[in-house]
Amino acid sequence: MVAYHNRVSPPFVAAKQSIDAGEIGTPAYGYIRLSNTTWVPMEMLTWGSKSSALWFLGSHTIDMMHYLLQDRVRRVYAVDRAGILHGMGVNTKDFHVAIAEFEKGAVVTFENAWILPRSHPIVYEFRMELLGSEGALYVNASHHGAIEKHVGGKASYADVFGATPTSRHRIGGFNLEAIARFVDAIVYGDPLLATGEDGLAAVRVAAAIEESAATGRPVDL
Repeated sequence: MVAYHNRVSPPFVAAKQSIDAGEIGTPAYGYIRLSNTTWVPMEMLTWGSKSSALWFLGSHTIDMMHYLLQDRVRRVYAVDRAGILHGMGVNTKDFHVAIAEFEKGAVVTFENAWILPRSHPIVYEFRMELLGSEGALYVNASHHGAIEKHVGGKASYADVFGATPTSRHRIGGFNLEAIARFVDAIVYGDPLLATGEDGLAAVRVAAAIEESAATGRPVDL
């Protein structure tokens, strides 16, 4: 099973239910952004130079749009830039931005960066919007404002539904739910949360984004 844990993140579960119920009509245009502060490639990861925001984060956003739209990308146009992280000693791209055309007609802009300032109130930012023929959805999966802390001259938001520990033995939130889905598949034979084929589909799109950014040309999948 591929750990696409955002499939069980509460705001995206609600978005999926709304789309499946036809509440926003036919999806037409989407925007999804998942980015990190520079702390992630510089300090959290010892292998930041061997990856990028596209591969570390973009695989999750690509899968999310595949999952929400029940569709696949057919063409991408992408750009990237480098320099800021290079100057900090991390040899990778600062960001990737891609426009993806889906087979059923929807268009989605993907944005992944590793250069959010460390003054950002949380180590990541995760937002999505989806416009349809009958309505729209706006998701802020970064925080929900339940707890806002002002400590040491800095404001921050606590993660209370992603991986907040429920005891000293285990994590909580939707990350734990994703692990539980894997256990359910083994014990009860339930469907996997995300299959190897789902993972491959996201990898193909990420590779196409990288190719498009490198060549300056659109890439068909």
